[in-house]
Amino acid sequence: MSRRKSTNPNDPARARLALAAAAIEFGVPDLDITRPHQRAPLTDYARQVAMYLSACSFGMTMTRIGELFGRDRTTVSHAIRVIEDGRTDPVLDAKLERLERWLVRAPRMADAQ
Repeated sequence: MSRRKSTNPNDPARARLALAAAAIEFGVPDLDITRPHQRAPLTDYARQVAMYLSACSFGMTMTRIGELFGRDRTTVSHAIRVIEDGRTDPVLDAKLERLERWLVRAPRMADAQ
C-alpha cells in the first residue's frame, strides 16, 4: 500500500505568496513568472526562488510545488538545487534569509487580523 502525504489547503495561496515575494525582490512582474515557458533569465530565476521558498518556508514537497507551479518534480528539484548552490553568495543568502523569515511569519500575521 502506498502512503500519500496530505496536502495543505493553503498551499495554493502560499505558493502565490512566494511568487509575489520573489517577483518583488527581483523586479519581475509576477504575471511573467507564471507563464509556462518564459525564457527571460531573471524571470526564470525568480520562479526558481519562489519554488525554493515554497519548499523552505512552507515545507511543501517537490511534487506539490510542481503541481502548483505547472512544472514537473524534476524541474522543481533542479530549481531548488540552483538556489541552494547560489547561497554561497552572501548578498543572495541575505535576501533569501529575509524572504524566508517573512514568508514563515506572513500566514500567522494574516490569521491574527
